[in-house]
Amino acid sequence: MVTLTKRKRLAVEEISFDPEQRREYLTGFHKRKLARAKKAREEIEKAAKAERLEDRRKLRESRKQELRAHVTAVQEFSRKVALEAGDIESGGDEAEWDGITDDESGEGSDIQGVGGEDEYVDEEKYTTVTVEAMDLGKEESEDEEAAAERMRKREEREREEEKLMKKKEARQRNGPKEKKKKFRYLTKSERRQDRAKVKMGKAKRRKEREGDKEGQRKGGKLGKARKK
Repeated sequence: MVTLTKRKRLAVEEISFDPEQRREYLTGFHKRKLARAKKAREEIEKAAKAERLEDRRKLRESRKQELRAHVTAVQEFSRKVALEAGDIESGGDEAEWDGITDDESGEGSDIQGVGGEDEYVDEEKYTTVTVEAMDLGKEESEDEEAAAERMRKREEREREEEKLMKKKEARQRNGPKEKKKKFRYLTKSERRQDRAKVKMGKAKRRKEREGDKEGQRKGGKLGKARKK
């Protein structure tokens, strides 16, 4: 008969307790919440930036297509005008337009006037003008920085509006604040009247106490006389 043996469990040698990690966990809820919010904002900004870049790319493509269509239409119109005028034959070969090439656009070649300096001398003034090529990448980076700045300002406005809404809700829950009475010093006549009222009140209370004592004495004497 085969006996079943229990599996040997791995014995834990030591369990260490770190009070610093426990304290950090217990006191770090707000910090972790802020970190999550910051990460979410960064992801939103990243997605918005990618969306803006995609929109710009689509806009550039659409503009290129519109330019090609416009150039083709102009060429067709000029060809029709030339045919009507009889400048070219109807069956003549015409080169098809393949868009703007690098040679035509000036990319990869030296553009006349770019990078040079011109001097303008007058009888009273001397001016030096430097012509530089446009950097589209720089413009795009500036646009991205401006968009990020606008987004940051919008988030600040939203936070301010949220704070104002919370304050408004708190005021509505607590109700309107009671207006503090304006402090005012009493005049001499008012102080005199107050002192007179206090004296009259004291005298009245003294008379009442004396009357009560007198009544108690009279009541005691009458009771003794009746007993006799």
